[in-house]
Formats: sequence, C-alpha cells, structure tokens
Amino acid sequence: MYLLLDSSAIYESEVQFVTWNQCYLNSYKEIIKNIRKLQGIAVGFNTNLDAIIEFRGKDILELINQLKIDTFSLYTKIIEWKGTINEPLDYVTGLCGCFEKGKASEWLIKDKDTYNYLLENLPPAKSIRIGGQAGIMSNVLTNLGVPKVVVHTTTLSEEMKNRFNKGKNLVLPLYDNKNNLTFIHPRRAKGLDESLYLHLISEVKKNDTLKIDDRMNWRCPRSNRFISTYDPPNTEMHLMKAFSDDIELLAQQIDGMLLSGFHMLDSEELGENGVVERITEILSLIKRAKEANPELIVHLEAASTKSELILEQLYNLSLKDNYWDSIGCNERELVEILRSIGEKRFGNELRKSFSQDKVVEGCLKIVEKLNLKRFHLHQHGCYLLITQKDYFDDTTHLKYSQCFSSLVTAEKALIGEASNKLDYKLLLREINPDENISKTYKQLTRAVAKITGKSNNEIFNTGVSENSDYYLISTPSIMIDHPVFTVGLGDTVSASAFVAELAYKKKKNEK
Repeated sequence: MYLLLDSSAIYESEVQFVTWNQCYLNSYKEIIKNIRKLQGIAVGFNTNLDAIIEFRGKDILELINQLKIDTFSLYTKIIEWKGTINEPLDYVTGLCGCFEKGKASEWLIKDKDTYNYLLENLPPAKSIRIGGQAGIMSNVLTNLGVPKVVVHTTTLSEEMKNRFNKGKNLVLPLYDNKNNLTFIHPRRAKGLDESLYLHLISEVKKNDTLKIDDRMNWRCPRSNRFISTYDPPNTEMHLMKAFSDDIELLAQQIDGMLLSGFHMLDSEELGENGVVERITEILSLIKRAKEANPELIVHLEAASTKSELILEQLYNLSLKDNYWDSIGCNERELVEILRSIGEKRFGNELRKSFSQDKVVEGCLKIVEKLNLKRFHLHQHGCYLLITQKDYFDDTTHLKYSQCFSSLVTAEKALIGEASNKLDYKLLLREINPDENISKTYKQLTRAVAKITGKSNNEIFNTGVSENSDYYLISTPSIMIDHPVFTVGLGDTVSASAFVAELAYKKKKNEK
C-alpha cells in the first residue's frame, strides 16, 4: 500500500512514496508540536457527568426479569423505536435496540421519578467520567496541549470539578468580583449551579449474545452504547453568563470553536417557539464571535436526535448566514442532516441502502447546501474529509490531520484517555494500517473515484482526490474492536482533526 505525497510537499521531479503506516508516523510528532502554536479553542455547550454501565446479554435479561417486563410489549416497543423514556420499559427498549442494531442512540428521560428509579435499579457504574460533546472534547484538547481550552458548562458539581482534566490550559470563563472577564480552572471555580445529573451510558460489546425469546435472539454486531439522559439545564441549553455576554473578548483569544448540544433540547417541553428561541440565541452568539474575530473557524459536532423539529430548525435557521464553517458527524447523523436540509427522499434512500456512492454524494449535498468550508464524516474503518479549495490547499497536511485524529482516537479507545505522549510507534507496530484496510475504505475510495472521475487505484493509495470546487480526502482509520469505552470516540476524531488542521494552517500563514 503506497501513499503519494503531493507536489506541495516535495519537488515535482522527486516523486516519493510512503506507506499509510509511514503517513501515520509522519503525522503525530509534527502535529503535537504545531498544536502548541495555537492561541486557543472554545468548546460548548453540553458538559456533564457520564455514569458508564457495562451490560452483557445476561445482565439485560436479568434486568428484564427484575422489572417484570412483558416480552410482547418489549418486542412491539423495539419495532416502534420511539426515542423517549417515560417509564423503565422504554429504557430497556432503547438498550435492546442498540444491542440488536449495533448502533448508538441517546434518549431523553422525561421525568425525574423514572430517572431516580433507573439510578436505584441499574447495575453500578464501572466509572464516572466527564461527558457530553463539549466536556469530552475539552478534556481531549487539554491533553493534546492546546494552549488554552475554554469550556462551557451549565452546571459544576463537586463531582464534576474533580473529573475535569488537571491541566492548567483548561479554563472556564467567569467574572471576578470587579465584573471583569477572567479564566479559571474548573477545579477552582465557584458560583455555578452545583446540581448533579448523571447521564446513563449503557455499553454493550461486539459479538455478545442476548436471547429473550425466539423473536428476540441477537448477536451484537458492533460495540456501542445507549445513552439515557435527565438533565434540565442542558435540555434547555442554559448559557454561562460570561461565555455569552463577553463572547467578543473570548473570540479574540481563540482560533476556533467546537460546538454541540442542540440534540439535548427537549422539543416537547420547549415547543417550536422555544426551540427556535434557543437556536437563534446560539446563532447570534456565533455571529458576534465571528464579527469580533473574522479568522475564527466554527465547527458544529452533530449528534443524533429523534426530534426532526430540532434538526430542521437548526439547519433552516443556519441558512440565513454563514454561521458554520465546519460540521462533523457519523453515518447516522449524516442521514439526519440530509433529511433536515430538504433532502428527505435522498436521506431515506441512504438509510435503506447505505452505499458509499450515496454517502459521498450526500456529503457533497450538505457541503454545497450549507456552504461549508469543511465537512468531516467519521465511519468505522475510514474517514472522509471534504474541504473547499480556498480553506486550505495543502492536501498532504489535510491527510496527516486525519491520520493524527485516528491515532488519538485509537489511544482513547484502548486506554480510555487521549494524550500528547502516545507511543505511536509501538501502536503502529501492533496495528499496521496497511495490513488492516477496511472494506468500507475500499468502497469509499471507489465511490470517490466514480464521482470525481479520478483513478480508483490512485485514490486508494493516496487518499486524495478533487473536483472543481473541493478536495476529498479519504483515510483508512485504525480499528479497535473492543474499546474500553465507545462514548466520545467520534467527538475525539472530530476535535483532534479540527485542531490539527488549524495548527497546520497557522504554521503556513506564519511563513
């Protein structure tokens, strides 16, 4: 397997080839060094605590018996797959569906009594960790050495304080006693809502089996998780006063913003007007930030939700201005975005027949419709990055950023944390990317070749293609079949690739 370095990195007359393994090796050390040159990154909005519960098939069966759940009612509910939790049966429905399908999902718990019942009756958590897209990405970026990581949180209990990364580069925006904006490490912060709401992360493992009856007899196709959430401050998207009121000052001290959390909105409680009000408030915040810092790059990390109202309002309102420069998502979220931007038929076709031809076509539809500078799709076994040509014209370094993000995510999957001290050489000796090319990557590169009219063999070996407007970078990723945790791996891919690209862009602009 060979990767052709493009002419921006070498003299045209000195064509060089390196393996994917070498590309991975080239990426890590250089990017870790580059990241230190960034000003900072702001991360919002949903930070919380995750209680990670590990379920085997036998544990699920015990829970069904303990709760005296009627199996016919359970079977019917799994077929309906409603997406909200009003009673314990709904929780078991979501958990069984994730086990059967091998796909992660997150459902809101609608009342406190059900939440408390689950806390009392589920198996004990094997760990409690910082969660939410914002919380996870902030800890990852802190470990990678971003000089200043400004994290947003609506609550800050003592339990949460103690689980934030200890790094001095992680800060909250707060006001001092003279009402001046200041930045304080979460462990030293005071004066925020100290409420504690645990998000219940129920992990299931690939190849585990569960037999409830003859109709419900499954082997889990992929390690994943079912998330059940009761968290009123996050479901209403309350904003930190300093983050909101002084966004202009904050924006001048950072290079990029990584934002998520819209999926947490409780559309049933807020109603359409409430949802529009919350989304409009965030979009106004982004506009103010960009006006204060025109070089700011703003990324939306998508998250799956059953609420079409939230998604349609988010993307329709986003069309009114250039709020988002970048979006990151997985396969399921790709379908949801397409359905929300006027491509419902295409999204439904993609969901029924998940071909890589349609995946690439769908990604291009989103980039064009939302006028994005970059779009990053992370699938199991490969990534696809699409960028406008005037965003960054160095395809080698775009590719290296993807390899770097795969290394960072592999480390998190293996040991539960990402760091800037990964023994990447040892990891690559144990899992050589050239010897572990996924079927999905092969299908992806064929699809890219078909759409761009380029050589399939060249794209397969280099990962690089283009059309008249965009670069399309395909990358085989490192696959960890049995991760310590599955939650947050997609967020880690997106956050690490995003900062790697910004670091390369900054280095190039300084020359």
